[in-house]
Amino acid sequence: MNSATFDFAVVGGGPAGLAASTLLAAGGARVLLIDAARTAAFKAGEFIHPKVKAFINRLAVLQEGWEASHLPIHGLVNSWASVTPRETDFIFNPNGPALALDRQLFERQLLDTASSRGVETRLGWTAKGMEMANNLSWRVELSAANDLAYCDARYLLLATGRRSAPSISNVQRRKFDRLAFLAAHIIGPVVDCRPIIECFENGWVYMTPLPGDARVVYVFFDPRLGLPCHRTLESLRSALKSCSRLSTLLDEISCKEDAKIEWFSGAASSHLANRTAGQNWCFLGDLAESRDPLSTSGLFNALRDASRMAAHLLSGQMTGKACEEMHLERVQSFADYLKTRHSYYEEETRWNGFPFWSGKGGLVAS
Repeated sequence: MNSATFDFAVVGGGPAGLAASTLLAAGGARVLLIDAARTAAFKAGEFIHPKVKAFINRLAVLQEGWEASHLPIHGLVNSWASVTPRETDFIFNPNGPALALDRQLFERQLLDTASSRGVETRLGWTAKGMEMANNLSWRVELSAANDLAYCDARYLLLATGRRSAPSISNVQRRKFDRLAFLAAHIIGPVVDCRPIIECFENGWVYMTPLPGDARVVYVFFDPRLGLPCHRTLESLRSALKSCSRLSTLLDEISCKEDAKIEWFSGAASSHLANRTAGQNWCFLGDLAESRDPLSTSGLFNALRDASRMAAHLLSGQMTGKACEEMHLERVQSFADYLKTRHSYYEEETRWNGFPFWSGKGGLVAS
């Protein structure tokens, strides 16, 4: 591809970018999806509530029956701010069970649907440069290995995720806390397929089962206070010894499995961009805003972003006023989320003498 012209160029092949591409193409637009990171590396799974699963089905961005490839979850156990766990049961939920996603498979399913709707893809290509060519369209420079190409697009949708920096001038992302995670991907039989949330002295922990007899244990902490544990099973056990359910599960894992555990880490902090849409461009998903994983809203927000933006773009309603109104709505929603986050961290009083909890989960002073 030396040069081509599209209605929309979408940069980023996560759920937000994939869903937006599918919805725009379904509306008759010519869409190019650009994603640099199509690799076979492990991606952590994600828990989705039954109502989020129903929302995904209403969007029609996946083929019928997609749920069958993921793990049904019939309940969860939450010990936040309580010695006595609160157990939620999804057995009689009108939308059926929740799901633990195989994240790689989920994104492949989204990609298959996008391709079937006519989305053109450049996988393994990087959008190196983006500039307005004539105040009417974007010129995007693409690179892959030794290849170089260009495309023109009337509108640019950026969905490159939490870790990337904004590539639009005069746009910054404000950081509201320092939350980070260290996680262990553990292969082995899972007897109780319910996600578990528990708190401990230096943070909180979330365990979710995955399809294929595996689980991921996420330990959330403030990196300014140091790592809660080393990347060994024994160190993880020691750090979480006050977590009654998780320590029991970890004790059941043989030390011989230590070498097979895959460890990974990353940021889990809350961010909000000071602008999320402008002339012929917008941010989607975690690039626009990211929230504490405790909110379990990341995937839902990404797909809702994609749905709303696609509807506005296809109807021709993305005026300057509409951009401003959408951003103000996002700012208000994020302010409500911050209040809720603060109240949740205040509820946990068992560890008040420890810096993580007195600092409300790494809260950054405004």
